[in-house]
Formats: sequence, structure tokens, C-alpha cells
Amino acid sequence: MTTIKAFIKSHPVLAYYILTFAISSGGVLLVIGGPSRTPATAEQFERLLPIAIPVQLVGPSVAGLLLTGLVYGRVGFRDLFSRLLRWRVAARECHPRSFSLCLSTGTLRRAPSLSTKASKGRYLEQQAWALSCR
Repeated sequence: MTTIKAFIKSHPVLAYYILTFAISSGGVLLVIGGPSRTPATAEQFERLLPIAIPVQLVGPSVAGLLLTGLVYGRVGFRDLFSRLLRWRVAARECHPRSFSLCLSTGTLRRAPSLSTKASKGRYLEQQAWALSCR
């Protein structure tokens, strides 16, 4: 255990990428039931997609929290959470409305394309076809 911890402390970025890949890919494999049960039809793909994407997106966050605990311990968590709560924004330069606009820009920008793709169903069909070609 100490050799693994020493390796993680000496190569934290490499450990982060390996752990992120393992958690994300392993989670998707658990959702679909293993490599032999890869969805081949559009119906199977549509059924598993809403579960597989959030599982895959959780990987980087979980890996970051795990490595923060392994490398820095309680001090690292305390520093992380204090930085989440402490915002350094000049009050005279930032109006609350403009700040909320900055935070919601990404969501507002992606919403029309997601609703269009989902309503037409082309996106899911293309993804199912791409998976069946592998």
C-alpha cells in the first residue's frame, strides 16, 4: 500500500488520469453488463444512454476527490471546500445580473441544440449506428 501511495504522491496527474479512466469506463461497463453485452440496437442504446452518460461524467469528480484525500488528507479537503465557499470577485466590477448571466451562458448556449437533436432523434440513431459499427 505504501508503494502505491508513494507513486500517487510522486505522480498525481498520471494517477488522476488513470483513476478517471478506470472509474468512467468501469462504470459504463457495469451499466451495460460487461463487454459482451454492448448495445447493438437503437432501442438498447436509447435505454442505456441516460444511465451511462451520468456514470461516465462522475469519474473525474470522484477521482479528484479520492486523490485529494490520498495526497493531501484532511488538510486538502479543508482547503478545497474553503476555496469553494470563498469567491474573490470585485463587487464594484460585477453586478449580480451579469454574474448570473456568466454562469448560465453555457447552459443557454447548448439548450437549443440538445432539444433539436433529441426531438428529431437523429443524434441517438447516429450514436447507436456508430456503436454497432465497432
